[in-house]
Amino acid sequence: MNKSAWGVWGLVMLAALAVWELWRRGAPQDGPRAVGFDAVSLNRASPEALQSLPGVGPVMAERIIAARPFAAVEDLLRVEGVGAATFRALEPRVRL
Repeated sequence: MNKSAWGVWGLVMLAALAVWELWRRGAPQDGPRAVGFDAVSLNRASPEALQSLPGVGPVMAERIIAARPFAAVEDLLRVEGVGAATFRALEPRVRL
């Protein structure tokens, strides 16, 4: 390969890495607020409504309900099983 081909290949790889990183982070514009849906209430939602959130199954929904009341969305981090990555995915989709 000549120098210009390597340069093009490098740009393609850089673009692919940037797209992968955005996908991995779960960009907030993918959330319900971006498409006009109401966010799920942490303090009032049913187990079924909580299970509509990404990464929330029956067990996690019950843990969220048991941790109520929430004074701030960030309090979700005190729920067992909710770490930084899960919180980033849930934050744009929930409210108090």
